[in-house]
Amino acid sequence: MNGLYTINYLIFSAFLTLFLVELGVAITVLFSYEKYREKLKRYVNPIWEVNGTFIIFYLVNFEATYPKLLPIIGEIYLVPAFLAFFFFILRNSFLAYSGYQGDKAKEHKYMKIYSISTIMIALFAISILTSSVTGAGIDLTNNTASLVGMIARPFNIAVIISAILIATFIASNYFEINELRRYSILGVLAAVLIILGALYIYANWIFINILANPELLIVSLILLLLAILISLKNDRRAAHIAMVWLLLSINIFGAAQYPYLFGGSTEFTQYLTNSSTGYYVLLISVVCGSALVLAIALLVYINYIKKPSPLNEAPRS
Repeated sequence: MNGLYTINYLIFSAFLTLFLVELGVAITVLFSYEKYREKLKRYVNPIWEVNGTFIIFYLVNFEATYPKLLPIIGEIYLVPAFLAFFFFILRNSFLAYSGYQGDKAKEHKYMKIYSISTIMIALFAISILTSSVTGAGIDLTNNTASLVGMIARPFNIAVIISAILIATFIASNYFEINELRRYSILGVLAAVLIILGALYIYANWIFINILANPELLIVSLILLLLAILISLKNDRRAAHIAMVWLLLSINIFGAAQYPYLFGGSTEFTQYLTNSSTGYYVLLISVVCGSALVLAIALLVYINYIKKPSPLNEAPRS
């Protein structure tokens, strides 16, 4: 597998993992914001800009890695990308507004707008991802896409449902939402079955490639089972293990998809930067990516380890 593809997908998987955790936050905000207010804001306030930084880093790396592909992708996904960016602005704005409100009612209202915006970003972003895998809703002859055709496809719906179930599992453990934990365990198991079933039906070549490397699948399943067992003990470390599982699973998916794009109608390798610049792109990506990871590690240490954590506080009644 090409090194440039691997690095680019690793950056993408890091962003997607963090974003799915935030999706879990958004879902919790909609239904239990008052009860878990301190826990949720303690997570969101330090991390929300990190997700934005990661997606910018990914897009810059994508342009450097696939200079001929970005204009095509931009043309095809202009409408869903614009909608995702619109809700991204709403997400950032109303999260910022909520932090300056002395009125809890207004803060709650602004956080709900943040939550809905985050869920809408997930809807459009996942639809772009799934259509790029299967080619559903895409007309490569004219470089156009049908928004309804992308969103309403069974494969896309299956992935969206699975993403919500996984995000809920991580959030329920991370924020110690005990009344939801048991249900979220069933949800994350259902998510795995739904994704594998959807791949078998709609992207069979990926399913076959995953089975061709059973050691990776076994490691992924072991991590998931470990997260579930720890979750049964009401231990929030289950969320940390689940995040590692999710990061690994996304990269397994990326490896199984390689090198095909749009349902096999084209390949990533056709759009890679030339060999003379590829080395420098790889070098810069590794150095900058390492610096970004170190920065996030420092942020986590300062905000979640060094400071007294309110995550162990009893929820408000």
